[in-house]
Parts: sequence; structure tokens; C-alpha cells
Amino acid sequence: MLSPHEIATLLLAAASLGPIDADALEPPDLAALEQARLVHVAVDEGQTKVSVTEDGHRVLRRLGLERSGGERMEAPRLATTAAQRAEPDMKEVASEGAGTPEAS
Repeated sequence: MLSPHEIATLLLAAASLGPIDADALEPPDLAALEQARLVHVAVDEGQTKVSVTEDGHRVLRRLGLERSGGERMEAPRLATTAAQRAEPDMKEVASEGAGTPEAS
């Protein structure tokens, strides 16, 4: 099972257009991802580069964080309007008024 930090590290590596510099990622999380074979770490011209393996992409797809073509999905957004935000307040006002006797 991956920790939230490892998932975030995997997502950062997958979000780059190519191999990402290993210095941009946390070493313990990167080591765990490499051990699980979710990323590949390679040294090229003295720089350590990280790329996501097919297994890493598969994990992201199962988590709903990536589409089948390797394309990341957009995070869901909560769209609330002023009326929706005011709705709970209106319910409180209505419930307060329900218990009071009406004057005739």
C-alpha cells in the first residue's frame, strides 16, 4: 500500500512531460516507488532522472488520477453558488420559525 506522500510523488513524476530530476522528489518516497517498480531511476550525464513505469501508470489509472493514454485527469471541482452557500442558513431560519406560535 502506498502512503499519501508516495502517491503524490508518483503523481508529480507522471505529471512531467519527460523524465523528472530526482532532486525534485523526496528520497524516501522515491526509494519506495522504485522498490515497488512504479518508477525507474536512471543516471544520465551525471543527473538522476525519474520516469514512471507502466505499473506506475496502471496504479494512477486505478486511483482515477490518470486516463488510459497516460493523460492526467482534471481534479473534480466543487462549484457552489451564493444561493447554495446560503441554503443551510435558510434551513435554520425556517426551523426556528416552525416552533413559534403564530399570532392571529
